[in-house]
Amino acid sequence: MSARRANGGLPALGLAVGGVLAGHWLTYLVVRPEHHGRAELLASTGHAYLGVAVEAGVLVVLVAAAGAFLGRLTGGGERTPRFRSLTTGLWGFQLVAFLLLETAERAVAGSFEGLVAVAVVGAVMQLIVAIGTAWLLGLILTVADLAAGMPVAWRPSAPLVARILAGSALPHRSLALLRAGIRGPPSGR
Repeated sequence: MSARRANGGLPALGLAVGGVLAGHWLTYLVVRPEHHGRAELLASTGHAYLGVAVEAGVLVVLVAAAGAFLGRLTGGGERTPRFRSLTTGLWGFQLVAFLLLETAERAVAGSFEGLVAVAVVGAVMQLIVAIGTAWLLGLILTVADLAAGMPVAWRPSAPLVARILAGSALPHRSLALLRAGIRGPPSGR
């Protein structure tokens, strides 16, 4: 098993990127809890984009979570990474990314005021998010393992999952009826 697989692979990276943004947002909620003061601080330190970035981060997390689930469901029996090593890896990535991002934002804005306090709170927030992310990834992989334990007839193969996502696994008549908004007859139960 490769090191990338042992640490959660690409889905873990996607969750970590989302975690950086979530931890960033939480940091500023803690550092400046009142809305107007936080808005002023964010504007003066190069964070005007943060709201949109967090929304994009939610999308990245959803795609990464779906990728982890489908990859595990269709990819076989890779071991679930250990919680501690996954948390440590996520936190390391998130902390370095957060500190680099925070320093770059402030350099562009020309304001390093309060950077040390933000870095300390940010380190704690990134740890909390990394713990939550490791737990979430473990839960997703466990649910996929449970789903994979179903009878073979119900376990989708990678090509079937790809066809379902592309919409081509449904019979053409059913697909046309779905597009037209027409439901089938009642089941009689």
